[in-house]
Amino acid sequence: MPELWMHPLVLTSRIGRSSILACPRDTWGSRDREGELIPVARRVLFWVVRLAVALVLVAAVLAAGRPADAGALIVTASAATPLSITCPAPITAEADQVGGAFVVPGAATTTGDGVTITSPSAGVFPLGTTTVTYTATDSSGDSVSCQTTITVVDTTPPVITCPAPITAEATGNESAFVVPGSATAFDTAGPVTINSPAAGSYPLGTTTVTYSATDQSGNSSSCSSSITVVDTTPPSITCPAPITAEATSFAGAVVAPGAATGSDIAGPVTVTGPSGAATYPLGTTTLTFTATDFVGNTSSCATTITVVDTTPPSITCPAPITAEATSFAGAMVNPGSAVASDTASPVTVIGPGPGIYPLGTTTLTYTAKDQSGNQSSCTTTITVVDTTPPSISCPAPITVEATLVGGAFVTPGAATASDIAGPVTITGPAAGTDPLGTTTVTYTATDQSGNQSSCTTTITVVDTTPPSISCPAPITVEATSVAGAFVTPGVATASDIAGPVTITGPAAGTYPLGTTTTTYTATDAVGNTSSCNSSITVHDTTAPMITITTPAHTVYAIGQVVNASYSCSDTGSGVASCIGTVASGSPIETSSAGTKSFTVTAVDNVGNTSHQTVTYDVGYNICTLYDSTKAVQSGATIPIKLEICDAAGNDMSSAGITLTAIGVTQLSTSISGPVMASGNANPDNNFRFAGPGYIYNLSTKGLSTGTYALSFTISGDPTIHTVYFQVK
Repeated sequence: MPELWMHPLVLTSRIGRSSILACPRDTWGSRDREGELIPVARRVLFWVVRLAVALVLVAAVLAAGRPADAGALIVTASAATPLSITCPAPITAEADQVGGAFVVPGAATTTGDGVTITSPSAGVFPLGTTTVTYTATDSSGDSVSCQTTITVVDTTPPVITCPAPITAEATGNESAFVVPGSATAFDTAGPVTINSPAAGSYPLGTTTVTYSATDQSGNSSSCSSSITVVDTTPPSITCPAPITAEATSFAGAVVAPGAATGSDIAGPVTVTGPSGAATYPLGTTTLTFTATDFVGNTSSCATTITVVDTTPPSITCPAPITAEATSFAGAMVNPGSAVASDTASPVTVIGPGPGIYPLGTTTLTYTAKDQSGNQSSCTTTITVVDTTPPSISCPAPITVEATLVGGAFVTPGAATASDIAGPVTITGPAAGTDPLGTTTVTYTATDQSGNQSSCTTTITVVDTTPPSISCPAPITVEATSVAGAFVTPGVATASDIAGPVTITGPAAGTYPLGTTTTTYTATDAVGNTSSCNSSITVHDTTAPMITITTPAHTVYAIGQVVNASYSCSDTGSGVASCIGTVASGSPIETSSAGTKSFTVTAVDNVGNTSHQTVTYDVGYNICTLYDSTKAVQSGATIPIKLEICDAAGNDMSSAGITLTAIGVTQLSTSISGPVMASGNANPDNNFRFAGPGYIYNLSTKGLSTGTYALSFTISGDPTIHTVYFQVK
């Protein structure tokens, strides 16, 4: 049996199958034999007609009894709905944040088949009206739209908070300069503008100040605070300066205290206190002044009036008195009385009474004292005089020996004096230096009144003492010639206690060998003399000098005639002997080879001796027996033939004298090398004695072109000998 599936608006039958399949709910169409859907192109057919056709087909299928697996024929009948959309009503929302409000848009309603709606999303919409669009699209892709509005409004006023009330102290004339505090404000929808009261002068009392806040939509709100200006500061007051007044009567003094001054930063001030002149007693009186401002604040100050009595009483002393001394103590005198008065109080006078007053002037003081302790004084004098001069007696004349240059230190004797009226002061010559000769000295006696008397005596200074003299130390010098030596004698020193001294002594000159006594004499200004002796010793301690001209320190040939030449000299006592190994002018020793010495000994006339020795060498001359100018080929052997000769050329060669080669030197480059002997002919590099003379076979192997020297020694001969050869 075929299956039947039905949609409320769709009926589908599969022909040739045993089942009827249902189409998707969002599909309105029919399927062909291959199962593909055929879109409905005509929705203008009324659903009733289509439903009737479907019913007829169903009935036919059922009656035919078609197998289930037969080919399907799908026929769909549906009722088509027109596409439409209806927008939600417009929305008005209150702003809930800066710039707008969060709004969830309403839902649109639609009709149609398989409709999809595109709607605005929920979100923040700005202040003002925003148009939103809704779109409905059906399953066929057809679409319709509608619009509505979302309006965000700001009707909420901002929130404002006023600052705390301010209380300020008045700083000016019944007012204070105040800077009001700042209000704070907040608005959900955006920025707020705050209007505040301005800084300025606010009067005493409380002033209400208003703050307002306005948002960007014009909504506003207000709050109030207060500024209270108070005056709690007392006024300032300045008292008049303290007054000190001199008492003008026993009651005191009349004084005008002066006026205090007051001021207040907030307003006028009333000052109260004493005024007008009044009589104030001796001592200090305290006066108080009070300042009151217009709100009742007060302040006070105090000053003083001090009445003093600082004027001393007046006093008049008695006239000065002059009295003649009647004894050593002076004179008995009655000074008299002073008189005194004071305008403010009684006066007490204190002064000296009668008594003995000493020689001279005595100042007397009288003092007047009032009841305030003020004092005044005056002075007068009592003069006791003495007009009689004292008597004086001088010491005997003095004669002394001069003890220093120009005189002597003398302590004069003491004079004696007396005076009937009192002690006497004696002045006279002081101890000191008096010159040679006689000096008259004066003594004066002065009494305490200045009366004087004088007397004279003499001091005589004489010089009978010879001067002292000190000779220079003895001199010892070396002789500079046979005659002796030139010597400048030392200088003697002399002094005389009484004055200058003249010294005579030996002159500079040549003094002979040996010791010469010298005498020095000192003479003072009055002819007193003294002498002393010293000595000059000339000696010869220098050995003679030796000069050897020949022999010199050199080499001489055996048998060479060399005459000795030498001399001796002495700067002191002269040469006594000059003896050499041989006499000067005689031949020296040259008979054999070797190092020789020649000595000369000199002795002067006082026995000083000197020696001088010269060494010299005596050696053989070389007589060559080959031609040194002929060059040999490098590598060849040169026979070096030679004889050893004396100064006259006589052959002195013998088998007992050994010649030994020691080196070869290329003269052009100064390069030295070892001696290369040839064969056994020259064992140990020694020349072979060939009689006459010697032979040395020298190999030139390895020698380059040039002139060469062969160096060798001769037994018993201290010198090194050289012969020459050439190589090419």
